[in-house]
Amino acid sequence: MGEIGIVTADRNPKDIELCTTTLNDIGAKFHFLNNEEIFTKRLQVQTTGLLVMDGPSVPFNDDEKIDDSLALAEMEILKQGLERDLPILCIGRGFHLLNLLEGGAKPVSILSNHLSQKENEDPRHEHLIFLSPGAKTSATMGTTGFFKVNSYHNQGIYDKQKSDNLIAMAYAVEDGLIEILESPNHSWVVATQFNLEKLQELPRLFVNLFMALMERSEIKQEI
Repeated sequence: MGEIGIVTADRNPKDIELCTTTLNDIGAKFHFLNNEEIFTKRLQVQTTGLLVMDGPSVPFNDDEKIDDSLALAEMEILKQGLERDLPILCIGRGFHLLNLLEGGAKPVSILSNHLSQKENEDPRHEHLIFLSPGAKTSATMGTTGFFKVNSYHNQGIYDKQKSDNLIAMAYAVEDGLIEILESPNHSWVVATQFNLEKLQELPRLFVNLFMALMERSEIKQEI
């Protein structure tokens, strides 16, 4: 039986715990890819699925090139996963790594029009998205329509920044920010801009994305 490889380099321990608690609850087999393993840039044979977690924003230099050796190494691991057609679930930073790897543009700042707040009030940390019908994400969810999801990110992508190799399956209703991407060229590759690991802040139906990753990871992969 295969295992989900979790890319956790430089991640918040609390967010890692949220992911592993969910995976344990659904009975998934998994192992961690720490910094040392990421920098070897070699995906293990036992890894039959990938979970790329949220983390720090990807830094860029003045030429708008990625200026972070860890992000580049993570993208190499992700590339190998795509080449092997592994089931892949990306969250937050992982969402952007996937888009960049597939030829998308640098994310843009969204503080001015996405995260709203009034004087003496805390920022609003949720917004409404629309999940489109068709393709793999809505099939995995078992439904389409409007959902409230969390909104902690300060960067994002719109259609202009999206890779032509990916399709947008969900948009923020308020401003058109892309919230879910998937690859039409692979068996099952899904990425969420919102923090999927915080299931307590989402409709419980979103656990289906973790379930789908687990079920597909249990299928023996050809190397």
